Amino acid sequence: MVQATEVLKYVVGSGELLANRLFLWDGMRACVDEIALEQDPSCNVCGEIGNRELVG
Repeated sequence: MVQATEVLKYVVGSGELLANRLFLWDGMRACVDEIALEQDPSCNVCGEIGNRELVG
């Protein structure tokens, strides 16, 4: 449900996206947590586009 909501917010251009945050749902405790994520400029996955190198 959360993923569908995020897609709708993105397509419509309304609301705050969960960008740069990890959304955690604990069904046993029925609670939600969010963890802020920071981009690492030297990371090949989340870093600057110029740092990416195709391998393979």
